[in-house]
Amino acid sequence: MEKVVQRNKLLRILAIDAALVTIAIVLPIISHAIGVELRFMEPMRLTLFAAVLFVPERKNAYLLSFILPWLSCALIGMPVWWKAAMMSFELLANIFILYSLLDWGVKPLLSAFISILLSKAVYYLAKYLLIQTAVLPAVPLFGNVSAIFISAIILSVLFFAGSKILNGKWER
Repeated sequence: MEKVVQRNKLLRILAIDAALVTIAIVLPIISHAIGVELRFMEPMRLTLFAAVLFVPERKNAYLLSFILPWLSCALIGMPVWWKAAMMSFELLANIFILYSLLDWGVKPLLSAFISILLSKAVYYLAKYLLIQTAVLPAVPLFGNVSAIFISAIILSVLFFAGSKILNGKWER
């Protein structure tokens, strides 16, 4: 009986992951096809937050953090390989910081917001260091800073709402 329960749990996780990965890959394709800039909604980060909310196993979120940018790079050619590596690192940092803050009792809204901003700081620090060491070409360091804050606020509110809908998973 326990093997059946474990198998059903694994199938549920795989189904959720497949749906989330599909969304993360398809949203940018749709965005380019219709000419609407959706990258500021950060489909990969949105996918990870959904994974945190819907799948209790933390290793699942870490695996998705690592693999999503590489899958996107391989399947649709964006981001470029060096950006996929940096994005994987950023998303891993995001999930680590998010789980750490939630474990310390920080409210989900604030945990999500802080984890996004700190992981962005990790990303831009890595980018700066790679530009300074000439590993990367001299590309613009920052994107639209106001868009970063706006998307961080929106994603944090969505994560908070999701955590409330799912019975206040991290409320103490």
